[in-house]
Amino acid sequence: MRTSGMHESSWRTALRRVGAAVLALGALATSTLAPSSAGAATGSRNSRVVSLAQDAKLGTILVAGDTVYALKPSKSACTTACLKAWPPVLLAHGVKVASAGTGVDGSKLGTASAAHGARQVTYTGKRLYWYVKD
Repeated sequence: MRTSGMHESSWRTALRRVGAAVLALGALATSTLAPSSAGAATGSRNSRVVSLAQDAKLGTILVAGDTVYALKPSKSACTTACLKAWPPVLLAHGVKVASAGTGVDGSKLGTASAAHGARQVTYTGKRLYWYVKD
């Protein structure tokens, strides 16, 4: 699904920029936060709808209320310390699927198991997170 007025090539370019920003932020998160193996973060938020939005600095970004990010893969999982800065985008209790909002291809949305039976929203197989300082 395309956003109104965007050509396929500019849409792909925008997603590449978002990907680069996500990778940079993920690298920052994994290098500055020391994960531990205990428990999940408190203050989790829920969202069901993931959309594309325009940002003056970053271009086209994914949002679920606020900007969402996919952290750069690392050898260790994002656990307690990491989750305090990067709370997961979770579905509300009982909700099984995320919904594609404006500009998002619903076939790229999914979920993954999270703590306490929760479902975390994924995009192209990558778990989505909010950043607490946004």
